[in-house]
Amino acid sequence: MFIFTDDQDYHHGSLDHMPDMPALQKHLLSKGVSFTNHYATIAVCCPSRVSLMRGQAAHNTNNTAVTAGTLILLRLKRTTTTFLLTDWYELGIRLSYCYVNKWRKPLYYEGWQQLDVLRIKSLARLQKSTSQKDHDPFFLMMAPSAPHVENLTDPPTPPSRYLGKFSDLTVPYRPNFNQPDELHQDRPSWWAGLLQLNSTQLKVVDLLYQRRSETMLAVDDIIADVVFLLEQKGELDNTYIIFSTDQGYHLGTHRDVGKRSHYIENANIPLVVCGPNLEQGAVSHLPSTVTDFAPTFLDIAGLANEDRPAFLDGTSMLAGWENPHDTTMGKSKEAINVEFWGRAFSGIPIWTGGDGRAGSTDDTELFNSIDDPYELTNLANSTDSYIQRVKSRLNALLMFLVLTRRWTRPMTVFFAAIPQVTILECVQYQYAPNELPFFPPEAQYGLGLAHRAASKLLEYPDVQLVQKVPYIPGGSWEQRSATLEVLMAAARELTADELQQAWTKMTCNEG
Repeated sequence: MFIFTDDQDYHHGSLDHMPDMPALQKHLLSKGVSFTNHYATIAVCCPSRVSLMRGQAAHNTNNTAVTAGTLILLRLKRTTTTFLLTDWYELGIRLSYCYVNKWRKPLYYEGWQQLDVLRIKSLARLQKSTSQKDHDPFFLMMAPSAPHVENLTDPPTPPSRYLGKFSDLTVPYRPNFNQPDELHQDRPSWWAGLLQLNSTQLKVVDLLYQRRSETMLAVDDIIADVVFLLEQKGELDNTYIIFSTDQGYHLGTHRDVGKRSHYIENANIPLVVCGPNLEQGAVSHLPSTVTDFAPTFLDIAGLANEDRPAFLDGTSMLAGWENPHDTTMGKSKEAINVEFWGRAFSGIPIWTGGDGRAGSTDDTELFNSIDDPYELTNLANSTDSYIQRVKSRLNALLMFLVLTRRWTRPMTVFFAAIPQVTILECVQYQYAPNELPFFPPEAQYGLGLAHRAASKLLEYPDVQLVQKVPYIPGGSWEQRSATLEVLMAAARELTADELQQAWTKMTCNEG
Protein backbone atom coordinates (compact mmCIF):
# COMPACT_ATOMS: atom_id res chain seq x y z
CA MET A 1 0.00 0.00 0.00
CA PHE A 2 1.50 3.28 -1.14
CA ILE A 3 -0.16 6.46 0.19
CA PHE A 4 1.42 9.35 -1.69
CA THR A 5 0.34 12.89 -0.84
CA ASP A 6 0.96 16.09 -2.80
CA ASP A 7 3.22 18.94 -1.59
CA GLN A 8 3.27 17.74 2.00
CA ASP A 9 5.82 19.59 4.12
CA TYR A 10 8.17 17.98 6.61
CA HIS A 11 9.75 21.07 8.16
CA HIS A 12 6.53 22.95 8.94
CA GLY A 13 5.14 20.20 11.16
CA SER A 14 2.67 18.31 8.94
CA LEU A 15 3.36 15.14 10.94
CA ASP A 16 2.97 16.90 14.29
CA HIS A 17 -0.81 17.15 14.71
CA MET A 18 -0.84 13.87 16.59
CA PRO A 19 -4.06 14.21 18.64
CA ASP A 20 -5.98 15.14 15.51
CA MET A 21 -4.32 12.55 13.23
CA PRO A 22 -4.65 9.41 15.36
CA ALA A 23 -4.32 6.94 12.49
CA LEU A 24 -1.01 8.40 11.35
CA GLN A 25 0.31 8.21 14.90
CA LYS A 26 -1.15 4.83 15.92
CA HIS A 27 -0.75 2.82 12.74
CA LEU A 28 2.29 4.32 10.99
CA LEU A 29 4.59 6.43 13.18
CA SER A 30 4.35 4.13 16.20
CA LYS A 31 4.28 0.90 14.17
CA GLY A 32 6.89 1.69 11.54
CA VAL A 33 10.11 3.49 10.70
CA SER A 34 10.30 7.25 10.09
CA PHE A 35 13.11 8.46 7.82
CA THR A 36 14.46 11.96 8.44
CA ASN A 37 16.68 12.16 5.32
CA HIS A 38 14.31 11.31 2.50
CA TYR A 39 14.49 13.72 -0.47
CA ALA A 40 12.72 14.73 -3.63
CA THR A 41 15.19 14.99 -6.50
CA ILE A 42 13.06 17.61 -8.23
CA ALA A 43 10.60 19.68 -6.21
CA VAL A 44 7.66 19.96 -8.60
CA CYS A 45 4.71 17.62 -9.07
CA CYS A 46 4.75 16.00 -12.54
CA PRO A 47 8.52 15.64 -12.87
CA SER A 48 8.82 14.18 -9.37
CA ARG A 49 6.10 11.64 -10.09
CA VAL A 50 7.72 10.64 -13.38
CA SER A 51 10.97 10.11 -11.47
CA LEU A 52 8.97 8.01 -9.01
CA MET A 53 7.48 5.79 -11.72
CA ARG A 54 10.66 5.51 -13.76
CA GLY A 55 13.23 5.37 -10.95
CA GLN A 56 15.19 8.02 -12.84
CA ALA A 57 16.47 11.52 -12.17
CA ALA A 58 14.77 14.34 -14.07
CA HIS A 59 17.84 15.00 -16.22
CA ASN A 60 17.40 11.46 -17.54
CA THR A 61 13.61 11.46 -18.01
CA ASN A 62 13.79 15.07 -19.25
CA ASN A 63 10.44 15.62 -17.59
CA THR A 64 11.36 18.86 -15.90
CA ALA A 65 8.24 21.07 -15.86
CA VAL A 66 4.54 20.72 -15.09
CA THR A 67 3.36 22.18 -18.38
CA ALA A 68 4.08 19.16 -20.55
CA GLY A 69 4.51 16.44 -17.97
CA THR A 70 1.96 13.92 -19.20
CA LEU A 71 2.98 14.22 -22.85
CA ILE A 72 6.63 13.59 -22.07
CA LEU A 73 5.75 10.56 -19.95
CA LEU A 74 3.78 9.07 -22.85
CA ARG A 75 6.73 9.68 -25.17
CA LEU A 76 8.89 7.79 -22.71
CA LYS A 77 6.52 4.85 -22.72
CA ARG A 78 6.34 4.62 -26.49
CA THR A 79 10.08 4.74 -27.01
CA THR A 80 11.20 2.42 -24.22
CA THR A 81 10.90 -1.36 -24.47
CA THR A 82 10.89 -1.88 -20.69
CA PHE A 83 8.63 0.18 -18.45
CA LEU A 84 8.33 -0.35 -14.72
CA LEU A 85 4.70 -1.43 -14.76
CA THR A 86 5.31 -4.24 -17.24
CA ASP A 87 7.72 -5.88 -14.81
CA TRP A 88 4.98 -6.04 -12.18
CA TYR A 89 2.58 -7.76 -14.53
CA GLU A 90 5.19 -10.35 -15.47
CA LEU A 91 5.58 -11.19 -11.76
CA GLY A 92 1.86 -11.82 -11.36
CA ILE A 93 1.27 -8.77 -9.15
CA ARG A 94 -2.16 -7.19 -9.28
CA LEU A 95 -1.82 -3.47 -10.01
CA SER A 96 -4.48 -0.91 -9.21
CA TYR A 97 -4.47 2.49 -10.86
CA CYS A 98 -6.92 4.96 -12.33
CA TYR A 99 -7.26 5.66 -16.03
CA VAL A 100 -9.49 7.63 -18.37
CA ASN A 101 -11.87 5.66 -20.58
CA LYS A 102 -11.83 7.59 -23.85
CA TRP A 103 -15.20 6.14 -24.82
CA ARG A 104 -16.97 7.59 -21.77
CA LYS A 105 -17.44 11.12 -20.52
CA PRO A 106 -15.79 11.91 -17.18
CA LEU A 107 -17.94 11.46 -14.09
CA TYR A 108 -18.78 14.32 -11.76
CA TYR A 109 -19.51 13.44 -8.13
CA GLU A 110 -21.82 16.30 -7.33
CA GLY A 111 -21.76 17.32 -3.68
CA TRP A 112 -18.82 15.09 -2.81
CA GLN A 113 -15.32 16.01 -1.70
CA GLN A 114 -12.51 14.75 -3.89
CA LEU A 115 -10.63 13.10 -1.03
CA ASP A 116 -13.69 11.10 -0.02
CA VAL A 117 -14.22 9.98 -3.63
CA LEU A 118 -10.63 8.75 -3.80
CA ARG A 119 -10.87 7.00 -0.43
CA ILE A 120 -14.12 5.18 -1.19
CA LYS A 121 -13.13 4.04 -4.68
CA SER A 122 -9.64 2.96 -3.59
CA LEU A 123 -11.00 0.98 -0.65
CA ALA A 124 -13.36 -0.81 -3.03
CA ARG A 125 -10.36 -1.73 -5.18
CA LEU A 126 -8.45 -2.93 -2.10
CA GLN A 127 -11.46 -4.97 -1.04
CA LYS A 128 -11.51 -6.65 -4.44
CA SER A 129 -7.75 -7.28 -4.45
CA THR A 130 -7.92 -9.07 -1.09
CA SER A 131 -11.29 -10.81 -1.53
CA GLN A 132 -9.96 -14.28 -2.35
CA LYS A 133 -8.10 -16.43 0.16
CA ASP A 134 -5.18 -17.17 -2.16
CA HIS A 135 -5.19 -13.85 -4.00
CA ASP A 136 -2.27 -12.57 -6.04
CA PRO A 137 0.17 -10.09 -4.45
CA PHE A 138 -1.13 -6.58 -5.02
CA PHE A 139 0.17 -3.04 -5.31
CA LEU A 140 -2.26 -0.17 -4.70
CA MET A 141 -1.15 3.44 -4.84
CA MET A 142 -3.50 6.04 -3.38
CA ALA A 143 -2.43 9.54 -4.39
CA PRO A 144 -4.65 12.19 -2.76
CA SER A 145 -4.18 15.75 -3.97
CA ALA A 146 -3.92 16.95 -0.38
CA PRO A 147 -2.55 19.31 0.71
CA HIS A 148 -1.92 20.87 -2.74
CA VAL A 149 -3.34 24.34 -3.41
CA GLU A 150 -6.29 24.87 -5.72
CA ASN A 151 -6.14 26.99 -8.87
CA LEU A 152 -2.40 27.56 -8.38
CA THR A 153 -2.72 29.90 -5.38
CA ASP A 154 -5.99 29.21 -3.49
CA PRO A 155 -5.85 27.25 -0.21
CA PRO A 156 -7.06 23.64 -0.52
CA THR A 157 -10.66 22.88 0.41
CA PRO A 158 -10.91 20.31 3.21
CA PRO A 159 -14.00 18.11 3.68
CA SER A 160 -16.75 20.16 5.33
CA ARG A 161 -16.50 18.03 8.48
CA TYR A 162 -13.01 19.40 9.09
CA LEU A 163 -13.39 22.97 7.83
CA GLY A 164 -12.35 25.37 10.60
CA LYS A 165 -10.83 22.66 12.78
CA PHE A 166 -7.47 24.48 12.82
CA SER A 167 -8.67 28.06 12.47
CA ASP A 168 -6.36 29.21 15.28
CA LEU A 169 -3.18 27.66 13.87
CA THR A 170 -0.27 29.81 12.82
CA VAL A 171 2.76 28.70 10.84
CA PRO A 172 5.44 27.38 13.23
CA TYR A 173 8.32 29.84 13.52
CA ARG A 174 11.59 29.06 11.78
CA PRO A 175 14.60 31.42 11.82
CA ASN A 176 14.42 31.68 8.01
CA PHE A 177 10.74 32.70 8.12
CA ASN A 178 10.23 36.09 6.43
CA GLN A 179 13.74 37.01 7.48
CA PRO A 180 14.95 40.63 7.67
CA ASP A 181 17.32 42.12 5.13
CA GLU A 182 20.49 41.18 6.99
CA LEU A 183 19.50 37.50 6.81
CA HIS A 184 18.25 37.69 3.23
CA GLN A 185 21.55 38.65 1.68
CA ASP A 186 23.19 36.69 -1.09
CA ARG A 187 19.96 35.04 -2.27
CA PRO A 188 20.17 33.82 -5.89
CA SER A 189 18.31 34.97 -8.97
CA TRP A 190 14.79 36.29 -8.37
CA TRP A 191 14.83 35.35 -4.68
CA ALA A 192 17.12 38.33 -4.05
CA GLY A 193 14.37 40.75 -5.06
CA LEU A 194 11.68 39.40 -2.73
CA LEU A 195 10.41 41.88 -0.17
CA GLN A 196 9.41 40.92 3.35
CA LEU A 197 5.85 39.63 3.53
CA ASN A 198 3.46 42.26 4.87
CA SER A 199 0.77 41.68 7.49
CA THR A 200 -1.90 40.89 4.89
CA GLN A 201 0.29 38.34 3.17
CA LEU A 202 1.24 36.76 6.50
CA LYS A 203 -2.45 36.22 7.22
CA VAL A 204 -2.79 34.49 3.85
CA VAL A 205 0.15 32.24 4.74
CA ASP A 206 -1.52 31.31 8.05
CA LEU A 207 -4.81 30.58 6.28
CA LEU A 208 -3.00 28.37 3.79
CA TYR A 209 -1.33 26.52 6.67
CA GLN A 210 -4.69 26.03 8.40
CA ARG A 211 -6.40 24.66 5.29
CA ARG A 212 -3.46 22.39 4.50
CA SER A 213 -3.62 20.96 8.03
CA GLU A 214 -7.40 20.47 7.84
CA THR A 215 -7.10 18.73 4.47
CA MET A 216 -4.54 16.32 5.93
CA LEU A 217 -7.24 15.09 8.34
CA ALA A 218 -8.95 13.48 5.33
CA VAL A 219 -5.66 11.73 4.59
CA ASP A 220 -5.74 10.40 8.14
CA ASP A 221 -9.17 8.94 7.31
CA ILE A 222 -7.57 7.12 4.38
CA ILE A 223 -4.87 5.66 6.63
CA ALA A 224 -7.44 4.53 9.21
CA ASP A 225 -9.69 2.83 6.66
CA VAL A 226 -6.81 1.11 4.84
CA VAL A 227 -5.45 -0.34 8.08
CA PHE A 228 -8.92 -1.42 9.22
CA LEU A 229 -9.65 -3.23 5.96
CA LEU A 230 -6.27 -4.98 5.90
CA GLU A 231 -6.76 -6.02 9.51
CA GLN A 232 -10.20 -7.41 8.70
CA LYS A 233 -8.74 -9.42 5.84
CA GLY A 234 -5.87 -10.74 7.95
CA GLU A 235 -3.36 -9.04 5.63
CA LEU A 236 -2.03 -6.24 7.83
CA ASP A 237 1.05 -8.11 9.09
CA ASN A 238 1.90 -9.20 5.55
CA THR A 239 1.58 -5.80 3.87
CA TYR A 240 3.99 -2.91 3.49
CA ILE A 241 2.35 0.48 4.03
CA ILE A 242 4.45 3.36 2.68
CA PHE A 243 3.51 6.96 3.40
CA SER A 244 5.30 9.76 1.56
CA THR A 245 4.89 12.70 -0.84
CA ASP A 246 6.26 14.04 -4.14
CA GLN A 247 7.99 17.13 -2.73
CA GLY A 248 7.80 19.47 0.21
CA TYR A 249 6.50 23.01 0.56
CA HIS A 250 7.75 26.24 2.10
CA LEU A 251 5.43 28.58 3.96
CA GLY A 252 6.99 32.02 4.36
CA THR A 253 10.58 30.82 4.59
CA HIS A 254 13.02 32.94 2.57
CA ARG A 255 10.09 35.36 2.07
CA ASP A 256 8.24 32.99 -0.25
CA VAL A 257 5.49 30.37 -0.43
CA GLY A 258 5.50 27.30 -2.66
CA LYS A 259 7.94 24.68 -3.92
CA ARG A 260 10.22 24.45 -7.01
CA SER A 261 13.37 25.25 -5.08
CA HIS A 262 16.48 23.56 -3.73
CA TYR A 263 15.89 24.71 -0.15
CA ILE A 264 15.46 22.12 2.60
CA GLU A 265 11.73 22.78 3.05
CA ASN A 266 11.11 21.67 -0.54
CA ALA A 267 13.64 18.89 -0.91
CA ASN A 268 13.45 17.05 2.45
CA ILE A 269 10.13 15.21 2.67
CA PRO A 270 8.23 12.77 4.92
CA LEU A 271 8.70 9.01 4.62
CA VAL A 272 7.17 6.48 7.02
CA VAL A 273 7.21 2.74 6.33
CA CYS A 274 5.68 -0.15 8.24
CA GLY A 275 5.52 -3.78 7.22
CA PRO A 276 6.71 -7.34 7.80
CA ASN A 277 9.62 -7.58 10.23
CA LEU A 278 10.23 -3.82 10.34
CA GLU A 279 11.14 -2.12 13.60
CA GLN A 280 8.28 -0.30 15.32
CA GLY A 281 8.48 3.33 16.38
CA ALA A 282 11.98 3.73 14.97
CA VAL A 283 13.58 6.89 13.58
CA SER A 284 16.23 6.43 10.91
CA HIS A 285 18.65 8.94 9.44
CA LEU A 286 19.54 6.83 6.40
CA PRO A 287 19.32 8.91 3.20
CA SER A 288 17.02 8.06 0.29
CA THR A 289 15.22 9.73 -2.62
CA VAL A 290 12.01 9.47 -4.61
CA THR A 291 13.93 7.69 -7.39
CA ASP A 292 14.61 4.82 -4.97
CA PHE A 293 10.98 3.70 -4.74
CA ALA A 294 10.89 1.89 -8.10
CA PRO A 295 13.86 -0.44 -7.40
CA THR A 296 12.60 -0.95 -3.84
CA PHE A 297 9.23 -2.12 -5.06
CA LEU A 298 10.89 -4.43 -7.56
CA ASP A 299 13.00 -5.77 -4.69
CA ILE A 300 9.88 -6.50 -2.63
CA ALA A 301 8.31 -8.13 -5.68
CA GLY A 302 11.32 -10.41 -6.08
CA LEU A 303 12.44 -9.35 -9.55
CA ALA A 304 16.04 -10.40 -10.15
CA ASN A 305 18.57 -7.63 -10.80
CA GLU A 306 19.35 -8.91 -14.28
CA ASP A 307 15.67 -8.64 -15.23
CA ARG A 308 15.24 -5.03 -14.16
CA PRO A 309 15.25 -2.00 -16.48
CA ALA A 310 18.73 -0.81 -17.39
CA PHE A 311 17.83 2.85 -16.90
CA LEU A 312 17.20 2.87 -13.12
CA ASP A 313 19.07 5.64 -11.29
CA GLY A 314 17.67 4.78 -7.86
CA THR A 315 18.73 1.99 -5.53
CA SER A 316 16.58 -0.27 -3.40
CA MET A 317 15.78 0.98 0.10
CA LEU A 318 14.50 -2.38 1.35
CA ALA A 319 17.69 -3.29 3.25
CA GLY A 320 17.63 0.14 4.87
CA TRP A 321 13.99 -0.29 5.86
CA GLU A 322 14.88 -3.60 7.49
CA ASN A 323 18.07 -2.23 9.11
CA PRO A 324 17.23 1.42 9.78
CA HIS A 325 20.23 2.11 12.04
CA ASP A 326 22.95 0.57 9.87
CA THR A 327 24.88 3.71 8.92
CA THR A 328 27.12 1.86 6.48
CA MET A 329 24.17 1.81 4.08
CA GLY A 330 24.18 5.58 3.80
CA LYS A 331 27.60 5.83 2.20
CA SER A 332 26.23 5.18 -1.28
CA LYS A 333 24.06 8.29 -0.87
CA GLU A 334 26.90 10.61 0.10
CA ALA A 335 25.60 13.15 -2.43
CA ILE A 336 21.98 13.73 -3.48
CA ASN A 337 21.21 15.81 -6.55
CA VAL A 338 18.16 18.12 -6.42
CA GLU A 339 17.45 19.77 -9.77
CA PHE A 340 14.90 22.03 -11.44
CA TRP A 341 14.27 23.63 -14.83
CA GLY A 342 11.51 26.01 -15.79
CA ARG A 343 9.43 28.81 -14.34
CA ALA A 344 8.98 29.27 -10.62
CA PHE A 345 5.97 30.94 -9.06
CA SER A 346 4.73 31.64 -5.57
CA GLY A 347 1.86 29.90 -3.82
CA ILE A 348 0.47 33.37 -3.03
CA PRO A 349 0.88 36.57 -5.07
CA ILE A 350 3.71 38.07 -3.01
CA TRP A 351 5.12 40.48 -5.60
CA THR A 352 3.72 42.86 -8.16
CA GLY A 353 3.99 42.28 -11.87
CA GLY A 354 2.85 38.65 -11.99
CA ASP A 355 3.73 35.36 -10.38
CA GLY A 356 6.12 33.89 -12.94
CA ARG A 357 9.86 34.09 -12.39
CA ALA A 358 12.56 32.76 -14.66
CA GLY A 359 16.22 33.46 -14.97
CA SER A 360 19.54 31.75 -15.43
CA THR A 361 22.14 33.69 -13.48
CA ASP A 362 24.77 31.08 -12.57
CA ASP A 363 24.33 32.15 -8.95
CA THR A 364 25.73 29.71 -6.42
CA GLU A 365 24.71 28.93 -2.86
CA LEU A 366 26.56 26.76 -0.38
CA PHE A 367 25.33 26.03 3.14
CA ASN A 368 26.74 24.11 6.07
CA SER A 369 23.55 22.24 6.92
CA ILE A 370 24.90 21.04 10.28
CA ASP A 371 25.80 24.48 11.66
CA ASP A 372 23.23 26.35 9.55
CA PRO A 373 20.15 24.09 9.18
CA TYR A 374 17.96 27.01 8.10
CA GLU A 375 20.22 27.95 5.18
CA LEU A 376 20.80 31.54 6.18
CA THR A 377 24.53 31.99 5.56
CA ASN A 378 25.68 31.55 1.98
CA LEU A 379 29.30 30.35 1.97
CA ALA A 380 29.69 30.25 -1.80
CA ASN A 381 31.70 33.47 -1.99
CA SER A 382 33.99 32.61 0.89
CA THR A 383 37.72 32.69 0.17
CA ASP A 384 38.42 29.98 2.75
CA SER A 385 40.50 27.24 1.12
CA TYR A 386 38.34 24.49 2.60
CA ILE A 387 35.19 26.06 1.16
CA GLN A 388 36.86 26.41 -2.22
CA ARG A 389 37.80 22.71 -2.19
CA VAL A 390 34.20 21.76 -1.35
CA LYS A 391 32.93 23.95 -4.20
CA SER A 392 35.29 22.38 -6.71
CA ARG A 393 34.18 18.89 -5.69
CA LEU A 394 30.51 19.80 -5.93
CA ASN A 395 31.09 21.35 -9.34
CA ALA A 396 32.82 18.15 -10.44
CA LEU A 397 29.86 16.06 -9.28
CA LEU A 398 27.57 18.29 -11.30
CA MET A 399 29.86 18.25 -14.31
CA PHE A 400 29.89 14.60 -15.25
CA LEU A 401 27.99 11.39 -14.66
CA VAL A 402 30.74 8.81 -15.00
CA LEU A 403 34.49 9.34 -15.20
CA THR A 404 35.72 6.74 -17.66
CA ARG A 405 39.46 7.39 -17.40
CA ARG A 406 41.95 6.63 -14.65
CA TRP A 407 43.26 9.72 -12.85
CA THR A 408 46.73 9.55 -11.30
CA ARG A 409 47.24 13.11 -10.03
CA PRO A 410 46.11 14.18 -6.50
CA MET A 411 42.30 14.47 -6.28
CA THR A 412 42.47 18.07 -5.06
CA VAL A 413 44.27 18.97 -8.30
CA PHE A 414 41.79 16.93 -10.28
CA PHE A 415 38.73 18.67 -8.83
CA ALA A 416 40.27 22.12 -9.23
CA ALA A 417 40.95 21.39 -12.91
CA ILE A 418 37.28 20.69 -13.71
CA PRO A 419 35.76 23.61 -15.68
CA GLN A 420 32.85 25.50 -14.18
CA VAL A 421 29.32 24.38 -15.05
CA THR A 422 27.52 27.13 -16.99
CA ILE A 423 23.86 27.44 -17.98
CA LEU A 424 23.61 29.51 -21.15
CA GLU A 425 19.91 30.38 -21.06
CA CYS A 426 16.81 29.50 -19.06
CA VAL A 427 14.78 26.72 -20.69
CA GLN A 428 12.15 24.38 -19.27
CA TYR A 429 13.85 21.11 -20.07
CA GLN A 430 17.26 19.47 -19.94
CA TYR A 431 19.13 20.36 -23.13
CA ALA A 432 22.77 19.26 -23.17
CA PRO A 433 24.17 22.00 -25.48
CA ASN A 434 22.70 24.57 -23.07
CA GLU A 435 24.67 23.16 -20.15
CA LEU A 436 28.21 22.84 -21.51
CA PRO A 437 30.90 21.92 -20.86
CA PHE A 438 30.57 18.25 -19.87
CA PHE A 439 33.48 16.29 -18.47
CA PRO A 440 34.44 14.06 -20.05
CA PRO A 441 32.85 15.57 -23.21
CA GLU A 442 31.06 12.35 -24.18
CA ALA A 443 29.08 12.43 -20.91
CA GLN A 444 26.46 14.66 -22.56
CA TYR A 445 25.42 11.65 -24.64
CA GLY A 446 24.72 9.53 -21.57
CA LEU A 447 21.79 11.48 -20.15
CA GLY A 448 19.24 8.71 -20.49
CA LEU A 449 19.07 9.28 -24.25
CA ALA A 450 18.86 5.55 -24.96
CA HIS A 451 15.57 5.40 -23.07
CA ARG A 452 13.75 8.57 -24.08
CA ALA A 453 12.66 10.47 -27.14
CA ALA A 454 14.51 13.59 -28.26
CA SER A 455 13.81 16.85 -26.44
CA LYS A 456 10.86 18.69 -27.90
CA LEU A 457 9.35 22.07 -27.12
CA LEU A 458 5.68 21.34 -26.49
CA GLU A 459 2.73 23.68 -26.41
CA TYR A 460 0.02 23.80 -23.79
CA PRO A 461 -3.39 25.43 -23.84
CA ASP A 462 -4.60 28.29 -21.69
CA VAL A 463 -7.99 26.73 -20.96
CA GLN A 464 -11.15 28.67 -20.25
CA LEU A 465 -14.28 26.60 -19.60
CA VAL A 466 -17.42 27.48 -21.52
CA GLN A 467 -19.64 26.38 -18.64
CA LYS A 468 -18.34 25.81 -15.13
CA VAL A 469 -19.39 22.80 -13.12
CA PRO A 470 -21.60 23.88 -10.18
CA TYR A 471 -19.77 23.84 -6.86
CA ILE A 472 -21.54 22.05 -4.03
CA PRO A 473 -19.50 21.59 -0.83
CA GLY A 474 -18.95 17.98 0.18
CA GLY A 475 -17.28 16.01 2.91
CA SER A 476 -19.97 15.64 5.58
CA TRP A 477 -19.73 13.14 8.43
CA GLU A 478 -22.39 11.11 6.64
CA GLN A 479 -20.13 10.83 3.59
CA ARG A 480 -17.25 9.79 5.84
CA SER A 481 -18.89 6.36 6.20
CA ALA A 482 -20.59 6.15 2.78
CA THR A 483 -20.27 3.08 0.57
CA LEU A 484 -19.24 2.86 -3.07
CA GLU A 485 -22.87 2.26 -4.05
CA VAL A 486 -23.96 5.50 -2.37
CA LEU A 487 -21.13 7.40 -4.04
CA MET A 488 -21.86 6.07 -7.52
CA ALA A 489 -25.55 6.83 -7.13
CA ALA A 490 -24.61 10.52 -6.86
CA ALA A 491 -22.30 10.47 -9.89
CA ARG A 492 -23.24 11.86 -13.27
CA GLU A 493 -21.50 12.41 -16.59
CA LEU A 494 -20.35 15.92 -17.39
CA THR A 495 -22.41 17.65 -20.05
CA ALA A 496 -21.11 18.69 -23.45
CA ASP A 497 -21.05 22.36 -22.38
CA GLU A 498 -19.17 21.52 -19.18
CA LEU A 499 -16.57 19.66 -21.21
CA GLN A 500 -16.26 22.31 -23.92
CA GLN A 501 -13.13 24.42 -23.64
CA ALA A 502 -12.09 27.67 -25.25
CA TRP A 503 -8.34 28.06 -25.39
CA THR A 504 -5.44 29.76 -27.08
CA LYS A 505 -2.05 28.15 -27.53
CA MET A 506 0.87 29.33 -25.46
CA THR A 507 4.39 27.97 -25.78
CA CYS A 508 5.70 26.32 -22.62
CA ASN A 509 8.71 28.64 -22.50
CA GLU A 510 6.62 31.81 -22.50
CA GLY A 511 7.86 34.40 -20.06
